[in-house]
Amino acid sequence: MNTQTDRMITSDLAALATDVRRDLPPIDTALRDTGVYRDGLPGAQARRDALAEERRLQLALMPLAIAQVFAHRVGRAAAGAAAIVCSLALVMLLADPLLMHLVLWFVPGLGVNIGICMMVASTAILVTYVVSTWIAEAWFTRRMREAVATHADVYADLDQLSRGPIDVASKLVKRIDGWSIGLAFGGAAAITTVFGYLLVVTATFQPLSHILSSTSLFAERAAAGNLGPVIYALGLATVIAVVIGRGCDREHRFGEPTPVMKRLSHWSTLAAGVLLGMGVMFATARMATRLLYQLPSSEHRYLLAVGAEGALIAITGWAVLWWRRREQKRLGD
Repeated sequence: MNTQTDRMITSDLAALATDVRRDLPPIDTALRDTGVYRDGLPGAQARRDALAEERRLQLALMPLAIAQVFAHRVGRAAAGAAAIVCSLALVMLLADPLLMHLVLWFVPGLGVNIGICMMVASTAILVTYVVSTWIAEAWFTRRMREAVATHADVYADLDQLSRGPIDVASKLVKRIDGWSIGLAFGGAAAITTVFGYLLVVTATFQPLSHILSSTSLFAERAAAGNLGPVIYALGLATVIAVVIGRGCDREHRFGEPTPVMKRLSHWSTLAAGVLLGMGVMFATARMATRLLYQLPSSEHRYLLAVGAEGALIAITGWAVLWWRRREQKRLGD
């Protein structure tokens, strides 16, 4: 009896020694062959198919507000970028007479004036918004289809389907939030600053009835020699736009708005911006009528620029953050 037992133990030890001397298989092969952490392929396929059906049902029942908010946020970001480009182009035209003559040479008879510049800029911004919204809608639809699609690799599908389409869509909406708010604010502030400056300078040298059709502004170069306040105002608007955009991203990460975001979104900021803007408009109109075709002193110009830009930042910042809160309510945040 002992001899038979000894033989069995000896044979088992020999088999174990032979198995130990073999090379270890790759971890992926070992897991798939032994099923230590995952079941076999048929079971994985069944779980993949059931999970795919569940995710497709979630996609079919996903609120349309998520796709709409994503598309409009992309459109606002693109429109804001287009407004910034238009503003920089106008500043470059004012600062460089050679560039102005070059534009008129390529487009003869354009009749450069503030009215046409406003029309061209508005058209470019609107077209950019519409086209970007269409592209964003198509891309979002394709991304959602990919989120619930299945492929030959069962285990890769299980990893992909572990996140539902609503989670993927919500992450996309939050990722574009900061860019949308920052670029929309920057574009609105930049285009308003540049055209406001052109209107004020033109009103100094032309009757109010000829402001939008006047071309003497570009010929006299009055605006080109006083671009300092505009450059400072655009720089300030750019800094605030970056702060607002980063504040939106920080709020998504930590769940708490920054102090700057709290202040800009408060109703008192809107009231202060409106009062400051009315005061600046009154002071500007008073100077334009009293000086009679002369620009105010450099100190007064910079003071008016600071006041006007402060009012613009307060009103525009409150408006974009109010619209953001409206979108968040639609998303259920």
